[in-house]
Amino acid sequence: STLRILGNVSLINLEFSIAGFAVLGYTACIDAFRVFIFRRASASRSPTIKAGLYHALSDFGSTLIAFLGFWLSVHGILYGDAFASLILCSLLIFLSARLAWSSVMELSDIAPKEAVKIVRDEILKVDRMLKYENLKVRRSGEKFYIRANLKVPDYISLEEAHDLSAKIESNIKRSLGEADISFHIEPAGVEGMTTEEFVERIVGRIRGVKGVHDVNVAHYGGKNYITLHVQVDPVTPLSEAHKIAENIEKAVAEKAGAIENVLVHIEPSNIELKRGYAADEEEIGRIVEAATERFSGVLKLKRVITYIADFRRHINVECVLSKDLPVEEAHRIASQIEEIIKEKISETAVTVHIEPDG
Repeated sequence: STLRILGNVSLINLEFSIAGFAVLGYTACIDAFRVFIFRRASASRSPTIKAGLYHALSDFGSTLIAFLGFWLSVHGILYGDAFASLILCSLLIFLSARLAWSSVMELSDIAPKEAVKIVRDEILKVDRMLKYENLKVRRSGEKFYIRANLKVPDYISLEEAHDLSAKIESNIKRSLGEADISFHIEPAGVEGMTTEEFVERIVGRIRGVKGVHDVNVAHYGGKNYITLHVQVDPVTPLSEAHKIAENIEKAVAEKAGAIENVLVHIEPSNIELKRGYAADEEEIGRIVEAATERFSGVLKLKRVITYIADFRRHINVECVLSKDLPVEEAHRIASQIEEIIKEKISETAVTVHIEPDG
């Protein structure tokens, strides 16, 4: 083609120009129909279909370029056909390289960047508090294989975390089609500590705060709620204590993330208080005995069982009461014992079991 361009020589018989245009038009229609068919089927992401589409595109391009070269030659531009051949050669090289690259990606199971971006967006779209690590996406044929570690806030229950994971999987499959998805769920705090510890550290730095305990973070309906007990100087005026509570609520809402509500319980710092996970069993036994002693006339302490679960002290107290005592009175005594123990030991779940004597 290069020599023909330099020599300005045409090998086209111009006497058959009409027949040439007819043949090229017929061929173009056939090629366009093939492109349409393969284009409709390309949604399957099959390498064979993709190769067929590229083949049809190259044939259609060849016909169009041949039509251009033939038209130029008919109108006296003798090197038009050769020039069109060079363009066609460049097009075929481009399509061949693209198909080869696509085939290499298929064989190496590398997923397109668009698919990775879709997975990332779907994870972050479900809940802004979610984070992920070690995201791996690969494709084999028409199927995607997706693996990742989901970092969910430590105050979210296992059931809620599973629901979030299921929702992400559903959204990804809706966007990518067939996919094998596996998420490993891990609890995540804030700055290397649990959310409760982080809130406690924030509050402990506020002026006027003498102590913090019983921090509780709850997640409901996509919103977070925090309750906590704060100790201040016993002689602090109520108006000033209220300002401290407002400063606490503002600081926690700003630094702890998406918080819907912060509720602060203010109490004097001269109350003797032990943390449940730090108290030993002997000390707990003495506190329980002191709590039940005021009811010694009608109640007998049978057994105390204590253990720690989920960073919280659990105290189970078994007591014996008169079999003739009304249930209403027995419940009142049990409730009072529970409250007395909770006043002495924070971050504790207390349950009093009552049974009749005899």
